[in-house]
Amino acid sequence: MQNRTELRISLDDGAIDIPYGAGESDHGRIFPYRSLVEAPEQIDLIPEVEAFPAIRSALLDINRPNAAFETARVLTWRDQGEGFVSCCALGFYFRNRALFTQQTQCLLLAGRLLDEMLYHPLMAAQATPPMLEIQRANLVKENRRGWIMDLYLAGHSERDQADADDELQQRVAWLKDFLRREG
Repeated sequence: MQNRTELRISLDDGAIDIPYGAGESDHGRIFPYRSLVEAPEQIDLIPEVEAFPAIRSALLDINRPNAAFETARVLTWRDQGEGFVSCCALGFYFRNRALFTQQTQCLLLAGRLLDEMLYHPLMAAQATPPMLEIQRANLVKENRRGWIMDLYLAGHSERDQADADDELQQRVAWLKDFLRREG
């Protein structure tokens, strides 16, 4: 049998200003933007990292000096329906401003993401396929328009929430390693 994986790609016609303030979303409260590139110690002010240590590690690594990407937002939530589900949406963009302004770079990254997912047992077959949402972004301080990518990942368990949380954290750790290899 051949390997197969799935990544849903969506394009959002809205735009996000970075930095952004607090607000509300379908999944709850939106906390204000914090640049972990400029001030990594602000990670302790991001509520999502308390419940998911792998997200904390990923955020610090993605925002490390000389990395290819910077994060702009993270959101986590849990659902119960058919079993237990833990979800994370991680928003990131290219630090290289020439790449940031080109939507095609997001699509090229999606292709490389699919290629690597195909041969990784944790990522190849998922109950909830990941989704990469591409959206316009405005870096307000730089007066620059470009693109942000939000990757939605999920962990699923029929048994309990802790197993779903663990699977999500394993996927976030995989994403951290993938983005490190990208630059």
